[in-house]
Amino acid sequence: MAGCRRDDTYAAGSWRVTLALSDCDGAAVTGRPQQVELMVQPETIRVPLLTPGATGTQLVERWRIIRFNPDG
Repeated sequence: MAGCRRDDTYAAGSWRVTLALSDCDGAAVTGRPQQVELMVQPETIRVPLLTPGATGTQLVERWRIIRFNPDG
C-alpha cells in the first residue's frame, strides 16, 4: 500500500509519501504493516543533454528527500 499528499509542514511545495511494507516483522508485533514515511521536495533543474554529440540542456524534475521516518 502506498499513498501521497501535498504537505507544506517542512517546506512549501513538499509531498508526504507513505509506504506500507507488508512483509516486514512490524505486522506480527503491532497487527499492522511496518510503514516508511518520506517528505520529498520537487525541484526543476536544467541538466546537459546526454545523447552523444548533442549540445544544449533540458529541464528535468528531481525529487529530493528532505525527511525520512522509518516508523511512519
